[in-house]
Amino acid sequence: MVGFLNDLSEEEKRAVREDLSEEEMAVVDMLSRDKKISDKEKAELKDIAKELLERLKEKEFKIIHWADKEQTASAVKVVIKNYLFDKLPYPVFEEVDVNVKTEVLFEFFKGKYAEGMAA
Repeated sequence: MVGFLNDLSEEEKRAVREDLSEEEMAVVDMLSRDKKISDKEKAELKDIAKELLERLKEKEFKIIHWADKEQTASAVKVVIKNYLFDKLPYPVFEEVDVNVKTEVLFEFFKGKYAEGMAA
C-alpha cells in the first residue's frame, strides 16, 4: 500500500484521503471554489458530487455525442441545475451560485464526457 501511495500524484493522494475518485474530487473542488464551507457542508458536497456523477453516467452520458446535440446538451444542463438547486446547502449557495456552478460543471462534463460513455 505504501508503494502504491508513493506512486500517486498529490491530487490522487488527496482524492484517496477524501474517499473520492479524481473526477468526484474535481466536482467538489469546483463546487467549493470561492466558498467558505464547514466540514458538514464539505461532506454534503462530497455526496452531491458522487450522486450527480452517478446519475449522469447512468443516463445522460450514455448518449453518444450528447454535447453535439443541442436538445440533449440542454437536457444535461437542466439535470445539473435542478440537482444542484435541490441539493446544495442554502444559504451558502444561493440561486446565482447554482447558475454559476451549473455552467462550470456543464463545461467540465462536456470536456470529459462529450463523446458519451459505452453502455
